[in-house]
Order: sequence, then structure tokens, then C-alpha cells
Amino acid sequence: MNARALWVLTYMAPFVAGCSSSPPTATDGVRDSLVQDTDSISIVPQKAFLTSGEATRVSIAAKPNANCTLQGSDESNFGQPVFADNEGVVELELSTEHEPGEVERLSLSCTDEDGAPFRRQVNLEVTNTPVAQPPLDRNALAVPPPLRPGLVDSTSLTDADVVKLGYPHRPDRRLRPDRYERWQARVARPTRFVNAREISMPGRVNTTYSNSQIWDGPVVTGSGGWLNVESEWDVPSVLAPLSDCSVMPSAEVSTWVGLGGFGTSSLVQAGTNGTWGCYVTSQGTYVRTASYYSWLEVLPANVTGLTLPAHAGDHFYVDVWLGDTNGNENITGGYAWFYLSNDTLQTSTTKKVAISAAYGSQASNSAEWIVERPTINGSPTSLARFGFTSVLFAFADTATTWTVPNDPGANFRRMYNGTKQLADTGPWDGCEFGCGVDTWDAFYLWKAYYF
Repeated sequence: MNARALWVLTYMAPFVAGCSSSPPTATDGVRDSLVQDTDSISIVPQKAFLTSGEATRVSIAAKPNANCTLQGSDESNFGQPVFADNEGVVELELSTEHEPGEVERLSLSCTDEDGAPFRRQVNLEVTNTPVAQPPLDRNALAVPPPLRPGLVDSTSLTDADVVKLGYPHRPDRRLRPDRYERWQARVARPTRFVNAREISMPGRVNTTYSNSQIWDGPVVTGSGGWLNVESEWDVPSVLAPLSDCSVMPSAEVSTWVGLGGFGTSSLVQAGTNGTWGCYVTSQGTYVRTASYYSWLEVLPANVTGLTLPAHAGDHFYVDVWLGDTNGNENITGGYAWFYLSNDTLQTSTTKKVAISAAYGSQASNSAEWIVERPTINGSPTSLARFGFTSVLFAFADTATTWTVPNDPGANFRRMYNGTKQLADTGPWDGCEFGCGVDTWDAFYLWKAYYF
């Protein structure tokens, strides 16, 4: 089997394919846990500029690892979850068709790491040409942790030592020499390790395959015994629908790797999420927003958001494995382990969640690499339009073997809205990328697309 794998996804269809009849909002079940009696909480205003008709990235100074809900000028409008990073910065992508010179307002209702509520207000001034954003008040932000030098030589370290230092689990050098080389190259890079805040997101799940409407991508089962699954991808950019906001006020897409969930209720998974939202302004026009975050989940618990930052186009690596309390691979070891790295920002985090031995055994029955439209309060969201993205170097391991998404035994799941198929997945001729035969031999290419 070839040692490298590339899975390519492209979503191109009209937005109506992803519409649900009454899409749930991103803050259903979340907002109540955030917004307390905020009438007495002072609001710190900030200013930002938007170029009319163009997407603009806006940074907002909040507090380190803050958990926030973004809302429009009418706070009953749709809101979406956004998290501040380790420094305290929230980043959004905003666009509007406001006329130049008009001003609109967005607000953030947040809690800090101690659970104390606070608010931020962003006054958006629309311009006809790009304008430099006002600088953030750096005094209000935390100093990020320093970059740690890469781990060049790990021969004296045990597998548990490697995990304790914050690195992903180490492949067996004898059984997987090529994988070990890739792992060694990864840990040799300087990295900023952060203890990302874990934020419960009530009502929100990335669920099992009991519902064929939400998964798209390959699943491998075989004889089971899957210990870990991993992959890399560029966070897909969520795009505005091809119509006004009244038809689709919100849409989402999650990209993840996981163990279990196919024929079992046990599922451990981690990945990235993109949320698109739309706010009706006081002038009757719209402000469109896009935000991104990383997450993990161990069903039946809700999604746990992480303050490891994510932005459109950031290159992520995610490794999920079953292990013991020290991170050694072990299906019945009692823990699900997660390593997520934003390679673009050279920032990573490691997490573990206690599970039962029986849960680990059930989760080891399958491994998957999935694009999903999340479920909020029991209903799937609309699927966001997004451009080209690649899921590459996708592997899953047992104690004695490994596989990639193109394995002959893989099942490719299809995403539906009722009886209407939203997406499909299948092999793609490598020459469509100008690859040539040699490169095609080295990479397995897949695409998913709207009908």
C-alpha cells in the first residue's frame, strides 16, 4: 500500500441544496449559558472598517480564551459561537452591501475563563476602498507563550514522555517507518503549546452515522481494532449563500477525523468548524459573518469547543487515539486522546477524556474522515457552501496494520437533506490537477461535490 494519501473535497452547488426547512441557530442551547443579566455590564466599544461588497477580517480585543456569542444590533437576531485565543483576540470575517459612510454595530456577549460575563461592541464603518484597521489595545491582551524548540532527538524518551511533552503519539518505528519519519519531521518544528480552554456547547453534536443526512466521506471497518486516526487539511472557507439572508440565515460545515460512530453509539472525534451567519441591520440590509473554531467530542456528550484558534485556510493536523492515562496506545486503556495543531500559527494543544474500557472497544470498530453538517438540538444545520479544500495524509492504525481512505474495504458515506442528495465522494483523476502519473501513484485523490 502506498504510504501517502490525499483526499480532496470540493463543494460547488447552489446553496439551496443545503437548506433545511427551519435551520437551527448556532446559539440554540448555547446563548443561555453565556448571556446573563448583562444590562449592568459595561460594554467596551471598538471600531472597525468594512469595504462595501468585500470580505474583511476583523480582530476584536476580548479576554484570553473567552467564550462569546456574536450578535447583531438586534440581539434577538441569529448569533454564533466565537472564541478568543490565548491572547484574547477574536477574529471574524465580515462583509456587507451597506453604502459607504454608513455605520453598523455588532456585539459580543462573553464569559471569561472564570465565568465572569463581559461585553464588547464593534462599530463597523463602511468604506468604498480598503482602510487599515485600528490597532488593538495590546495592553488588554495576554502575552502568548513562546515557541518551543523542536524535538530533534526522541530516542531517549518513552512514548509516554513524548505525549507528556505535548506532542502527538509516536508511531512504531518498526511497523510504520515512513509514518515515523513524518512524525519526526513534525515534532522537530518549533511549536507553541497552549492549554486550550474547553467550552461545552449545549445542544450541539457531531453525531454518529445513524442519520445518513449528515456525513460525507470514507469509513473503514475491517476486523476492527483501530487504535488511532489522523489527517491534515486546510480549514475550508465558508461562503455566503447565493441568495439573501432571509432564505438561509446560517449554515455550517465541520471537518473531522474519528473512531467509532459507525454501527455503534461510541464515537471519539476532533476537527474544525466553520459557521456562516447573517444579521439584518437597522437599515434593512445585511452584515454577513464567518467564524471558525476547533473542537473535540466524545459522544454522548455535546461538542467541546477549543480556544485553539482556527481561520479559513489555516493548515490543521489532528490525531485521535485510544490510550491509557499516560497516552500509550491501548484500546481499553480508559482514555480518548486528542492532539490538534494549527500548523499555520505553529500552535497546538493536547487533550484527554476518560472513557470506559467497553466504550473504547466499541469506538475501535471503525475509523473515518468526514465532512459533516452539525446537529443542533436534534436538527441538522444547513450545509455551508465552501471552496476547495484538501484532506491529506489520512491514516488509521491497528496494532499490526494501517490503512488509508482509499482502502478497497472503505465505505463512502453520502450526505442528504431528506431524499435530496447534497454531496458525493469518489475518485478523481489526478491529472485534473496537472499531476502526472508519478504523482498520481503517490497520492490517492478524492472529491466531494454537491448535486
